[in-house]
Amino acid sequence: MTDIAGIPRLAEAFIKHAADEPARTALVLGGRSFSYGDLDALSNRIANRIHLETGGRNLACALFTGRSLHGFAAILACFKAGAFYAPFPVRDLAANHRDAFGQLAPALCLADRSGLKALCELLAEDAAPHTVLLLDLAELPENMSLPERHRVIGSNSIDQMAAVFDPVACGPDALAYLMFTSGSTGKPKGVPVSHGNLHAYLDGISEVMPVRREDRCTQLFELTFDLSVHDYAVTWCAGAALHVPDGEKILTLPDMVRDQGITVWFSVPSVIALMDQFHQMKPDGYPGLRLAAFCGEALPSNLVRTFAEAAPGAELFNLYGPTEATIAFTGYRIETIGEGIEPIGRPLAGQEALIIGPDGRECEVGEMGELCLTGRQVVAGYWLAEQETGRCFEEAENGDILYHSGDLAHRDENGCLHFHGRLDDQVKIRGYRVELAAIDAVLSELAGGCRVMSLAWPPDRLGNPTGVIAYCEGTGIDGEALIARCENHLPAYLVPKKIYSLDQLPMNRNGKLDRKALLARHEERNG
Repeated sequence: MTDIAGIPRLAEAFIKHAADEPARTALVLGGRSFSYGDLDALSNRIANRIHLETGGRNLACALFTGRSLHGFAAILACFKAGAFYAPFPVRDLAANHRDAFGQLAPALCLADRSGLKALCELLAEDAAPHTVLLLDLAELPENMSLPERHRVIGSNSIDQMAAVFDPVACGPDALAYLMFTSGSTGKPKGVPVSHGNLHAYLDGISEVMPVRREDRCTQLFELTFDLSVHDYAVTWCAGAALHVPDGEKILTLPDMVRDQGITVWFSVPSVIALMDQFHQMKPDGYPGLRLAAFCGEALPSNLVRTFAEAAPGAELFNLYGPTEATIAFTGYRIETIGEGIEPIGRPLAGQEALIIGPDGRECEVGEMGELCLTGRQVVAGYWLAEQETGRCFEEAENGDILYHSGDLAHRDENGCLHFHGRLDDQVKIRGYRVELAAIDAVLSELAGGCRVMSLAWPPDRLGNPTGVIAYCEGTGIDGEALIARCENHLPAYLVPKKIYSLDQLPMNRNGKLDRKALLARHEERNG
């Protein structure tokens, strides 16, 4: 591949595969296969249209698409045209997504038919004028409309573009994509990932679990989840095929794995737990898998054991990494299945992990502390958020950026890292990283300013939280009405399932609200 200061690696690799083997399958979805040549031509047309709007500058494109042909082509087009993309959900749009859109101030909005309704809802309330490029519709449907201040470009303009495009060269600091995560203040935090960050990840992960050109790889993550970047980038850099399940439903996965000859699996552990719950993890059920990786949640050993029996020929890996450190930062090849939670391993090549104690010193072997990360995968800071950046990022002794992950870990005598949960109240729900304080802030505002504490509850049979409940201090709170209001301000997976009232929320000896004490009280009463 070219030097990092040249054409982005993904764009260069895809173009090469399309030139060498244009008929080779790149993407399988909806019962159809699309070749490298097909996807290259479509992404070139979209890139030409994006370039007309951006002039090759590293500007933001808001992406409102599903895991569709045009969605993946638009991502490729951004890589080729020198722009970067920021994905938004195509359903359950909430106030924090509107805040994120306002922070982004995109130069262009890209939408397919599955994401257009969400985009129209957002733009109806946005006072700034925006340009919308319809990826697969010639015009807005009759049942949708936009205020006249917005400019709409139909897909016929893409059809008129040339199917060839000279990709824009960019430096390592140019952005590749931007993902929004929840913030402690209730406002979303943008994580801008550069091409240099992504290239470092691709270098590191290829040494841990190399994908081959003949592989068929799963694509199980929504585009708003940064693990989706691993799916397409690793697959297409290798010249392999990316497979999206029919209907994007978990329960169709067994048929896809068997019928389409999947060889590489990547998911959060809870997907396996759900499949096992529906009796879809039978011994030797998936003999064709050769690689399987898990990320996004702590990985229980009993779940690994179940998967190993179902896919006896697969090498198994546990990956760990926050969005701020580009997809996955550590990797662990599971050769001997342990007990409890599997280790997260060692940093990928060229990266470094430190475990820092409360006194600021580096912890000894076996001592638990905050996991801090440094290296080329760590982003420079949050998007337009100096205060949050200053809280989580600092300059390391060698001049590199050090990211305080907020995760607890220890290093064993073999140098292997072990994950012990969150240092604060940030949790994982359905694979998404969630800060409970962000939910508290929204609920408190909607409830008139009363004190609120939310809890990640109830747990599934593996102990992973599956939803949110909340407690409001005081009386006269209409929980059902408050939940209904939350549905317009929070994503569906963050809306509390139930809201309780307490005369007084528990506090610790320092006079601070005590979430752990509240959780213990709730579990005692509810089991």
